[in-house]
Amino acid sequence: MRFFSIADFAEEEIWLREQHKKGWKLARMVPPCFYIFEACEPEDTIYRLDYRNKEQTAEYMQMMEDFGWEYFAKCVGWLYFRKPAAAASAKEDWGCSWASHSVFCLSSAIS
Repeated sequence: MRFFSIADFAEEEIWLREQHKKGWKLARMVPPCFYIFEACEPEDTIYRLDYRNKEQTAEYMQMMEDFGWEYFAKCVGWLYFRKPAAAASAKEDWGCSWASHSVFCLSSAIS
């Protein structure tokens, strides 16, 4: 069993990627954030979490799909996305800008 605090989302993304490389794909989340995995072919897959306490818009979800991100779970305001690492470019992976966006959304929702 693993627990990540709200500030540990980047570590959680890394841990989920490592599990996928070992052949365990995150299937869904059960509040308060229990992980349900299913066996899969080991693959390097990038996981990204985005905090959206309010309802996400169709435009937002379409943008994520257009960038190749698969939306597959939501847990306590966090949206879970993934994409095969082979399909991501260095420019497109968003890295720090994604994290900054999530932290911004989180701080906006709290204040």
